[in-house]
Amino acid sequence: MGKRVFISQPMKGFTPIEIQELRKKCQDAYRAKFGKKAIVEFLGTQPKHFAKPPTNKEQIEMLSDSLKILASADVLVLIKPQGALPNGCFIECQVAKRYGIEVVTYRPAYESGWEEFG
Repeated sequence: MGKRVFISQPMKGFTPIEIQELRKKCQDAYRAKFGKKAIVEFLGTQPKHFAKPPTNKEQIEMLSDSLKILASADVLVLIKPQGALPNGCFIECQVAKRYGIEVVTYRPAYESGWEEFG
Protein backbone atom coordinates (compact mmCIF):
# COMPACT_ATOMS: atom_id res chain seq x y z
CA MET A 1 0.00 0.00 0.00
CA GLY A 2 1.31 3.44 -0.89
CA LYS A 3 1.37 6.72 0.94
CA ARG A 4 -1.59 9.05 0.98
CA VAL A 5 -0.26 12.58 0.57
CA PHE A 6 -2.39 15.64 1.32
CA ILE A 7 -1.27 18.84 -0.42
CA SER A 8 -1.95 22.06 1.46
CA GLN A 9 -1.51 25.16 -0.66
CA PRO A 10 -2.51 28.82 -0.77
CA MET A 11 -5.50 29.43 -3.02
CA LYS A 12 -6.45 33.04 -2.38
CA GLY A 13 -5.38 35.26 -5.26
CA PHE A 14 -4.69 32.34 -7.61
CA THR A 15 -6.83 31.10 -10.49
CA PRO A 16 -7.95 27.47 -10.48
CA ILE A 17 -5.51 26.84 -13.35
CA GLU A 18 -2.59 28.38 -11.41
CA ILE A 19 -3.51 26.27 -8.38
CA GLN A 20 -3.59 23.07 -10.45
CA GLU A 21 -0.26 23.92 -12.13
CA LEU A 22 1.47 24.49 -8.78
CA ARG A 23 -0.06 21.30 -7.38
CA LYS A 24 1.20 19.32 -10.40
CA LYS A 25 4.69 20.79 -9.97
CA CYS A 26 4.62 19.80 -6.29
CA GLN A 27 3.40 16.27 -7.10
CA ASP A 28 6.20 15.79 -9.63
CA ALA A 29 8.77 17.07 -7.13
CA TYR A 30 7.38 14.80 -4.38
CA ARG A 31 7.54 11.73 -6.60
CA ALA A 32 11.11 12.61 -7.64
CA LYS A 33 12.32 13.03 -4.04
CA PHE A 34 10.22 10.65 -1.95
CA GLY A 35 8.16 8.31 -4.08
CA LYS A 36 10.38 6.96 -6.82
CA LYS A 37 9.47 3.36 -6.07
CA ALA A 38 6.40 3.83 -3.91
CA ILE A 39 2.79 4.17 -4.90
CA VAL A 40 1.60 7.66 -3.99
CA GLU A 41 -1.99 8.87 -3.84
CA PHE A 42 -2.36 12.64 -3.71
CA LEU A 43 -5.23 14.14 -1.76
CA GLY A 44 -6.45 17.69 -1.49
CA THR A 45 -9.40 19.93 -2.00
CA GLN A 46 -10.43 21.24 -5.37
CA PRO A 47 -10.08 24.97 -5.93
CA LYS A 48 -13.34 26.86 -5.88
CA HIS A 49 -13.96 30.04 -7.81
CA PHE A 50 -16.01 32.67 -6.03
CA ALA A 51 -17.55 35.69 -7.72
CA LYS A 52 -16.75 37.59 -4.52
CA PRO A 53 -14.44 36.77 -1.61
CA PRO A 54 -15.83 33.92 0.53
CA THR A 55 -17.36 34.84 3.85
CA ASN A 56 -15.78 33.72 7.12
CA LYS A 57 -18.43 31.01 7.38
CA GLU A 58 -17.64 29.75 3.87
CA GLN A 59 -13.93 29.73 4.70
CA ILE A 60 -14.56 27.64 7.83
CA GLU A 61 -16.70 25.21 5.83
CA MET A 62 -13.89 24.81 3.26
CA LEU A 63 -11.36 24.25 6.06
CA SER A 64 -13.65 21.64 7.58
CA ASP A 65 -13.75 19.81 4.24
CA SER A 66 -9.93 19.93 4.07
CA LEU A 67 -9.51 18.52 7.58
CA LYS A 68 -11.79 15.60 6.74
CA ILE A 69 -9.53 14.72 3.82
CA LEU A 70 -6.36 15.35 5.85
CA ALA A 71 -7.57 12.82 8.43
CA SER A 72 -6.95 10.00 5.93
CA ALA A 73 -3.45 11.18 4.94
CA ASP A 74 -0.06 9.77 5.92
CA VAL A 75 1.85 12.90 4.89
CA LEU A 76 1.01 16.58 4.55
CA VAL A 77 2.97 18.48 1.92
CA LEU A 78 2.79 22.16 2.71
CA ILE A 79 3.36 24.35 -0.32
CA LYS A 80 4.84 27.34 1.44
CA PRO A 81 4.93 30.72 -0.26
CA GLN A 82 7.25 33.53 0.68
CA GLY A 83 5.94 35.31 3.76
CA ALA A 84 3.26 34.25 6.19
CA LEU A 85 1.17 31.14 5.70
CA PRO A 86 -2.50 31.61 4.88
CA ASN A 87 -4.78 30.73 7.81
CA GLY A 88 -6.07 27.49 6.31
CA CYS A 89 -2.59 26.15 5.53
CA PHE A 90 -1.37 27.12 9.00
CA ILE A 91 -4.27 25.28 10.66
CA GLU A 92 -3.86 22.19 8.46
CA CYS A 93 -0.15 22.09 9.33
CA GLN A 94 -0.80 22.43 13.07
CA VAL A 95 -3.45 19.70 12.99
CA ALA A 96 -1.12 17.37 11.10
CA LYS A 97 1.72 17.93 13.57
CA ARG A 98 -0.58 17.57 16.57
CA TYR A 99 -2.04 14.28 15.34
CA GLY A 100 1.14 12.62 14.11
CA ILE A 101 0.88 13.15 10.36
CA GLU A 102 4.31 13.67 8.80
CA VAL A 103 4.80 17.20 7.44
CA VAL A 104 7.18 18.15 4.63
CA THR A 105 7.50 21.64 3.23
CA TYR A 106 7.71 22.36 -0.48
CA ARG A 107 9.13 25.75 -1.39
CA PRO A 108 8.79 26.41 -5.13
CA ALA A 109 11.17 29.38 -4.84
CA TYR A 110 14.04 27.15 -3.61
CA GLU A 111 16.26 25.44 -6.15
CA SER A 112 15.75 22.01 -4.61
CA GLY A 113 12.08 22.75 -3.97
CA TRP A 114 12.28 21.28 -0.50
CA GLU A 115 12.85 23.03 2.77
CA GLU A 116 15.00 20.90 4.99
CA PHE A 117 13.58 22.33 8.20
CA GLY A 118 10.24 23.52 9.60
